[in-house]
Amino acid sequence: MEGLKQLIIEEEDWLIDRVIEYAKENDYAAYSSTLRKAWRASICGLSAPLHEALDNFSVMPKLVATHDYSKHPVAQFGIEQAKQHRMRGVTLGLFLGLMKYYRQAYVDLVIERTNNPKYISKYRRYIERFFDYVELGFCTEWSNESNNATLYEMQVKNRLLTNEKNKYLTIFESLHDPVFLLNDKGKIENFNQTARKLFVGDKDPGDKYYGEDISNTYLDQVPHLLGRGGMHFETQLKTLQGTRFFDVSIQSMLDISEKYQETILILKDISKYKEAKEQTELANKAKAAFLATMTHEIRTPINGVLGMVDLLSYTPLTEKQKRYVDSISQCSELLLNVLNDTLDYSKFEAGALGLETIDFDLQQIFRNVCDIINSKVEAHGIDLICNTGMGVSNFYYGDPARLQQILLNLIDNAVKFTSNGHVSLTIDLMEEKQPGIHLLKFNVEDTGIGINALKMDLLFKPYMQQDASTSRLYGGTGLGLAICDKLVRAMNGRIWCENNQHGGATFSFEIPLLQASKLSSRTKEPHLETIQGLNVMLVEDNNVNSEVAEGFLKRSNHKVTILSSGEEAIEYFEHYKFDLILMDVRMPGIGGVEAVKIIRQLERKSNKRTPIIFLSALADRHELETYFAAGADGFLSKPFSPDELNQTIASCLSDEAFIDHFKAISTHSDDINIIDKTCMSNHLELLGKDRAQRIYTAYCQDTSKIIKNIVSHCETAHFQEIEDAAHTLKSASRNVGMTCMAQLAEQIETAAKNQDDDQIHRKVKQLCDTRRNNLAVFQHFWEELTSSVTRAENVSHPMNS
Repeated sequence: MEGLKQLIIEEEDWLIDRVIEYAKENDYAAYSSTLRKAWRASICGLSAPLHEALDNFSVMPKLVATHDYSKHPVAQFGIEQAKQHRMRGVTLGLFLGLMKYYRQAYVDLVIERTNNPKYISKYRRYIERFFDYVELGFCTEWSNESNNATLYEMQVKNRLLTNEKNKYLTIFESLHDPVFLLNDKGKIENFNQTARKLFVGDKDPGDKYYGEDISNTYLDQVPHLLGRGGMHFETQLKTLQGTRFFDVSIQSMLDISEKYQETILILKDISKYKEAKEQTELANKAKAAFLATMTHEIRTPINGVLGMVDLLSYTPLTEKQKRYVDSISQCSELLLNVLNDTLDYSKFEAGALGLETIDFDLQQIFRNVCDIINSKVEAHGIDLICNTGMGVSNFYYGDPARLQQILLNLIDNAVKFTSNGHVSLTIDLMEEKQPGIHLLKFNVEDTGIGINALKMDLLFKPYMQQDASTSRLYGGTGLGLAICDKLVRAMNGRIWCENNQHGGATFSFEIPLLQASKLSSRTKEPHLETIQGLNVMLVEDNNVNSEVAEGFLKRSNHKVTILSSGEEAIEYFEHYKFDLILMDVRMPGIGGVEAVKIIRQLERKSNKRTPIIFLSALADRHELETYFAAGADGFLSKPFSPDELNQTIASCLSDEAFIDHFKAISTHSDDINIIDKTCMSNHLELLGKDRAQRIYTAYCQDTSKIIKNIVSHCETAHFQEIEDAAHTLKSASRNVGMTCMAQLAEQIETAAKNQDDDQIHRKVKQLCDTRRNNLAVFQHFWEELTSSVTRAENVSHPMNS
């Protein structure tokens, strides 16, 4: 009977499928397991005594009425099965009914899958006789059953409990995310089908529950996650599908009796999300790069047009020619405004436009807005009214340029749509949300044409205007209000519009602003006198722009040497002395940034510093950091006016301008110093120049490595490693007096200790944004400090006497 035995072994899956099919067709599935693994266990449990019988009996003995077959091994198997199922609440009728279909499945196997037809009858008789003995065992056991009501009640409860267990086991196996159950020693006790597919392979659901021993190197990664610290983090794990990113959640069993000490570990596969996020970031970077290129390519010719018009206006012109020049200037300014709106909105969409936080004079912004808009107000023959409510301070922290942009946009719109009456700007203190934080409300009210109520909801959508005629009558891109909306939101505020009862409309926005006690010296209005008679190197590869800049410079009696490349600038700097360098950023060959770096290196030999101002059509914060880190003292965004050029030159030639410009681009919001100068001064005095130099060099080299280390651990949420690295950076920064870096490092350390992922990412971004700026200030201070010591040593040396 070896052939029958092999047939049963080889066709195990066929048997499982056939039994499940019969159970479903005849409504027995409702009383049985939901997992294929349980059906497999049942088939294996039935086939095992059948294999044993095939080994011991070539022919199963006939059943004779007078014999006692309860001691027969096959009948004994039936008796044991009856005991187990009866205690679980299974009735004899239910059990025999389902067993009939098990019998039929084995008979079907013999009939349909036996290769040699001559064995079919023999195999079938054996199967039928085997199941007769099994059923004899069932009936023998069930015939001894008591009619005890308590036993019956227990059977019913057991049946319900079994069904409930099957339900929750099925839920566990059906979960979309990989789920693991680990015991109090961190060993895997069970896991569901999704985890099985990822880490084990093609196995049946429930195999771990039904006792199959499964272990491999992929599963070995899971228990180690408990030692990571934290109950929620992201990590990478190797799976059968390759390395995947997972969001990990760890939860102890909710058991107040502490009977169950297991831990539940849930993995959410975020690989596609990570990939999509990376692709989005790459797309945003590409978009930002495209915007940078377009900004440069469009602003450069506009700079030429506006500059040439300005130069032309200073030449002898007829009245008609003056009108032509004014028209060209107005059209160019309008084109520049449209360009600025379009680029600003595109930068918002690319995530490339940020806000700065500096102290500013709110009343000065009011004055600036009035000065800029006054000519339009007069041209419309209307009044401009400005009022400040009680309790509003003069000085606040925020982004004054963007606040002024919002106000100008709203007032310009109000003036544009108002032909009679007035436009008013008012500001009121709504509440003090926290000590020193004012919620300010700005109102721009007009007596103009008002807003169509049906279009009110579309006002702050991009490219939307009241109707097509609005653009024809009044101009504009339809981006101004959308930009205002995004700027106000970025300031944690809100903006809205309402029609006035007697005509016109009121645009309002509320933003929270932190009070400042007074303005720091770097943010006061400069009012610097125009400096004249300098020897200036102008490096600009665009002939029109170089002619414009030369014309502006010569008005102030500066001597100008025009060069067209970074290579020429370096060569001339080595051979000639200049009082000032104006350097374009984008040039063929050696660009402006690289040229300035080389010039600063050449200056170290002479201990002299030439002020350098970058000229660029780009004004992005990250670009500015690059410029100043390279060694710039100032920056001018194209197009610029003669007044802006003169003020920038005067500012760069004033005392401590270098440090002021570094502070002006800092993204740090607190009014603290970047560096405590006494620390390195004390090191120099107490330890000597050589050891102090080694401390300085080590800090500069190690800081970049530590920050990279922190960023790396941020991506995998290794909180302990982040905390350790931040602590190291904090200690090192305090040792050299880098107070800003030390404070940020301490905030990151605290956030890591609290496992505050959002705070960590905010502060790490802030650290990365300010790193170059802070280190450049540190470098400049150290060079100044050591050069002063060197000069003192030279004076005191005996050979100098």
